[in-house]
Amino acid sequence: MTAEIVRIRLEENRIPYRPELPELLRVYLDLLQDWNTRMDLTAVLEEDELLDKHFIDSLTVLKGPLQNTEKISLIDVGTGAGFPGMVLALACPDWQVTLLDSQRKRIDFLQAVAEKTGAGNVTLLHSRAEDGAVK
Repeated sequence: MTAEIVRIRLEENRIPYRPELPELLRVYLDLLQDWNTRMDLTAVLEEDELLDKHFIDSLTVLKGPLQNTEKISLIDVGTGAGFPGMVLALACPDWQVTLLDSQRKRIDFLQAVAEKTGAGNVTLLHSRAEDGAVK
């Protein structure tokens, strides 16, 4: 999938985005497809469906009251492959996003995404939700 297709889909869904976002999401999508061949990150395999059901759906919150929010902190508990947390971190670099998951392999995947995309606003936490609350 190309960044241009991602850009078109963002515009079709009227999701506000910064110019870098389509390429960052393309990189994320490529990594997801690659890693998913070795471990079960998502049952959705078709590119268009991945884009719509995971990436676009994650960003729909930006069409509402969060659209103009700057410098907030959020945690995505049980983030899995990073939906919606990692997608929001890429879309909103001023936000501080913590991604919590109990499976090390998912955290390793998200670390690779953060490194490849330069997402410096992401904190990864390998923990069960009930244990992570006290950290």
